[in-house]
Amino acid sequence: MQLIMRRKIFSLKRKYTITEKAGSVSYYVEGNLLSIKNKRHVYDVAFLEIVFMYRKLISLLPRCYLYIKDFSKASS
Repeated sequence: MQLIMRRKIFSLKRKYTITEKAGSVSYYVEGNLLSIKNKRHVYDVAFLEIVFMYRKLISLLPRCYLYIKDFSKASS
């Protein structure tokens, strides 16, 4: 499965979608406007949060940390 991420460079809302090559939307990404750590939330088509990610501020190379939601605990 190939995914395409189209992101606007200058956007106040910091919202964009990740689509499949066929054109159907797979994921939605929302970012916080005034976030220092560049926090982003990734949602599926049903708007359930799947991943929370942020960047580390002080690092020699850019680092991004991902926190993946555990759905086995949430569904019980």
